[in-house]
Amino acid sequence: MNLESPSNLSLRHSILKFAGMIILLLLPGCTLLHPAFDKSLEPTSADTMSHWKLKGKIGIRTKEDGGSAHLRWIQQGSRYELSLSGPLGQGAASIHGNQSGVTLKSRRTGTLYADTPEQLISEAFGWHVPISNLLYWIKGSPTPDHKLTQTHSRYDEEGRLESFSQHGWTIQYSRFRQVNGLFLPHKTVIKQDDIKVTLIVSKWELGRQSL
Repeated sequence: MNLESPSNLSLRHSILKFAGMIILLLLPGCTLLHPAFDKSLEPTSADTMSHWKLKGKIGIRTKEDGGSAHLRWIQQGSRYELSLSGPLGQGAASIHGNQSGVTLKSRRTGTLYADTPEQLISEAFGWHVPISNLLYWIKGSPTPDHKLTQTHSRYDEEGRLESFSQHGWTIQYSRFRQVNGLFLPHKTVIKQDDIKVTLIVSKWELGRQSL
């Protein structure tokens, strides 16, 4: 029976100890390089989309009420146009806006003006919807004024943003489809307390559109 000498045992112990230290040093690095969290720090191509058009449907449900409308949204830089058909059974409405203000036209309300789309929608329909934030959220992006954290964001297996919390709302995405090389969500659910907003996009068109 061969016994290892004390010097060999000491050498083996030193090698194992050194290897253990290397592993411990590498583990934090692996954690920091987790792709899901890294992606939350990098802007996606969709973040820079400033000219686009979508068609779909919007549904709003509160504790007391609910309804849906067909939606067409054209965004051209800071200018936008939203067309709603049948919002809560109240007929058609169109919203035109830019950095100076917002105008709403419908048969029921006539022509209304407001500084923000949120104020206009609230006065006309009683909806409390963060339209200004939707400009980013509907593309699968957080608003640029609020950095996401690993705690409040989640990514799918492909590294796409699947859900996050921002400005008191929880945003969830599904049904991603590739449009002109970008993966855009075709279903967005936004929740806050008893308010739930569901956006289902049937068609995306990227590039300059006519308002």
